[in-house]
Amino acid sequence: MFMAMSLPAGALGDRFGRKNIMVLGGSITILGMLLLPLTESVPLGLQRIWPILSQIVLTTGWPMFTVNFVPFLMAVTTLENSSRAYALNSTLKGLGIFVGTLLGGSLPGIFAAAVGQNLESSSPFRTTLFVAVLLSLTAMIPLFLIKAGKRVDRKQQEKTDEKFPYLLIFLLVLYICLFHTVWALVRVFCTAYMDADLNLTPFSIGLIAAAGQFVAILAPLLVPALTARRGSGWAVMATSIGMIVVLFPLVAFHHWAAVGISSMGIFALSAVWMPLLQIYQMEMVANRWRSLAYGAISMALGFSFGAFSLIGGYVAAAWGYRSLFWLGIALTTAGAVVMGSILRRQKTQ
Repeated sequence: MFMAMSLPAGALGDRFGRKNIMVLGGSITILGMLLLPLTESVPLGLQRIWPILSQIVLTTGWPMFTVNFVPFLMAVTTLENSSRAYALNSTLKGLGIFVGTLLGGSLPGIFAAAVGQNLESSSPFRTTLFVAVLLSLTAMIPLFLIKAGKRVDRKQQEKTDEKFPYLLIFLLVLYICLFHTVWALVRVFCTAYMDADLNLTPFSIGLIAAAGQFVAILAPLLVPALTARRGSGWAVMATSIGMIVVLFPLVAFHHWAAVGISSMGIFALSAVWMPLLQIYQMEMVANRWRSLAYGAISMALGFSFGAFSLIGGYVAAAWGYRSLFWLGIALTTAGAVVMGSILRRQKTQ
């Protein structure tokens, strides 16, 4: 659903206004969240498909928000502070995930103890899901209060007659489909590798994962310094090469420390890479096409993650996890080559 809705979400934002579609998408997302804890209240015949229905509704609305948020943020910032705004957005998003994970893990036990139940009951989890709905409704309040204001004069925004950059977006989609494999493979299979091959305890695996999440919260703060140095395109290329380099300890050494170094490096650089990619794509595309263009980028991100999560399972089963990570290095390197060709093409124009 995320892949299917990404392009329509961008087109709707360009047609009816990004803030309007963000509000609509956020509302649909919250509706999908609300449906899940109501599963036990629907007729018995619907209960098996109700959770799937809730995910379909949720994931219909979520791209409508996220795809339009990126160009909307560019429209309400200035040329001088846009990189700081994208960095702050990524940092707060990472912090929200971190805090939300802690709340999601602790609230069911707290609610169960408060009413004298155990965690075999569904009630504590249902109550926790309702808390998530309330938090999301609260998060909508600032969105309603935001005023787009008077758009800052930007060279790209003035090109109202510019055609959609099909070649650039095609090359960026190709780059993402190849390059994003390293994130998908590490995110999906690193835990299984630590468990099955390295025989680490669940506590050790959780500690390494938590360290990666923590550095991912702080890493986006580097974005303004990187873009100020030589521009967003150069910064995207630099982080692309960096992600290839930090993956080598994982494939070169059969040790928990190597996994820790690589996973923390991938988490950190991915957290930097995403806002850099967003800034670069926004700068390269005229304002009227930004939502549609980012819809294509979001579709590529979803496709790459889903496809290589599935393919990676077969590769790991047939040749092992380290062969899988070598495949990630090869595909990511090919993606970096595509990005290099995009930058070279820009210089010659």
